[in-house]
Amino acid sequence: MAISFSIIIPVYNTERYVEGCIDSLASQLESDDEVILVNDGSTDSSGGICKEIVERYPSNMRYIEQRNKGLSAARNTGLSAAKKDYVLFIDSDDQVKNNYLSLLRSKLKDADAIDVLMFGYETFPNGQVFYPGFSEGFKRTRRELLEENQAINRNNDFCYSWRFAIKRSYIINNKFVFDEDVFIGEDYLFNARALLSGGLIYVMRDALYMYRIDNTESIMRKRYKQDLESRLSVQYNKKLEIIEQYELRSAPGWDFDFSWYYISAFRDMLFRNLYNSSERDKIKGLRRILSLPLITDNYKNIGLRYWKYSKRAAFFHFCCKYRVFLRYIDYKIKN
Repeated sequence: MAISFSIIIPVYNTERYVEGCIDSLASQLESDDEVILVNDGSTDSSGGICKEIVERYPSNMRYIEQRNKGLSAARNTGLSAAKKDYVLFIDSDDQVKNNYLSLLRSKLKDADAIDVLMFGYETFPNGQVFYPGFSEGFKRTRRELLEENQAINRNNDFCYSWRFAIKRSYIINNKFVFDEDVFIGEDYLFNARALLSGGLIYVMRDALYMYRIDNTESIMRKRYKQDLESRLSVQYNKKLEIIEQYELRSAPGWDFDFSWYYISAFRDMLFRNLYNSSERDKIKGLRRILSLPLITDNYKNIGLRYWKYSKRAAFFHFCCKYRVFLRYIDYKIKN
């Protein structure tokens, strides 16, 4: 029996990219595949472009329009409309390789009852390739998955929903949805549940997806991200719920991996956001950021392990952890 795909593409103000995204996919579609374009309240010409493309491929493509509610809501709209065997996600400013569907179809046809198929990706236009931090093959238990890769967070292996093909019946049976209260890092929560809920996982060491990194309008690449502190705090609390639900603190290396990921990625993101903002009192802003639980909790978990790095880097971590010498932190960020 042939494998069919529901391919969900949320669209928001990507008039420069959306046609290239769909063109990279269209020639690979088979008669039973469907593409669901969800226009999440775009204010540019994205909607009109999508309608024109759907007219070209009426048997494979559907267009849904809704008011702007965010990426999670757009994906959930797509999930509600999906009808095929496996679900794929593509962001409308990205593209896929020309063997994307054929390789996925071949692997899912040859393997027995895969619930989640994970694969690699390539960033463009710079051409850097990223493979999953797992060996190729089946991962049959949560323990096997977590013990093999003790840098899941630092390697972003729970990030990016577009790097997974997920059986639709598995999504339905486990009631997986994207959390519409989370507006940054929303993929992680959905992906973690999909990977940790007991399904049969298969890892491919193939880079099938093309992730664009030069879209300056993307929320992750904007110099200033509004409400970043509150949004990251919501995300952090939701991730703590995942950790509790799946007892992840008992997994080898999890605590350090998760905490170092937060310190190295999100502390610096918050610092950059502060210094790109109009907030005048940067010292006050630094003190506020360094008092957030997503910073204080994770420095506590790391303990003194940051001293294994250079003395200069270790001293910077020391200042951040204990919120001292803030003018030194201010100087280092500026210079």
